[in-house]
Amino acid sequence: MFKHIRTTLILVILFVLSTAYAGQTPKSLAGAELVDALAVKELAVGGALIVDPRTKMEYSEEHIRFTHQGKVFEAIYLRFKDRSTNSVDFDLAKDKIKLFTIEKATAGDKSKAMIFYCNGSSCWKSYKVVRHLKAAGYKKLYWFRGGLPAWKAKGFGTSK
Repeated sequence: MFKHIRTTLILVILFVLSTAYAGQTPKSLAGAELVDALAVKELAVGGALIVDPRTKMEYSEEHIRFTHQGKVFEAIYLRFKDRSTNSVDFDLAKDKIKLFTIEKATAGDKSKAMIFYCNGSSCWKSYKVVRHLKAAGYKKLYWFRGGLPAWKAKGFGTSK
């Protein structure tokens, strides 16, 4: 019994350490422009799509949504299954991404400006999705590394 508890405890500790080790995303991303919350607003008002690759549950709970001059701007949900390691050299082939959502939202225009965000600088989903879309030939990619926490810190609107 004691061996079983000890083994379980060791496995839990290893899991927690491996999750903590993933840490922060890089401070830059080749092929994308790093933007802040104000730039996200300006780009969206100018026609850029805001894309949220977090889980459906997270998106449903709260996502970027704001009004400017009577017009509503809202992030679209992108189904993304994050199965690769949280590192700059992750394996694109391990992740699952629904490119159809992007193709539909952009009407196939690979030069359409798109902004990607998730749960802040320790969330790798937006980083990975940008890399996937760059590999798929999309051109105007913006990465909002600060994500939803930075958006809310500015007092900007959400769906909540």
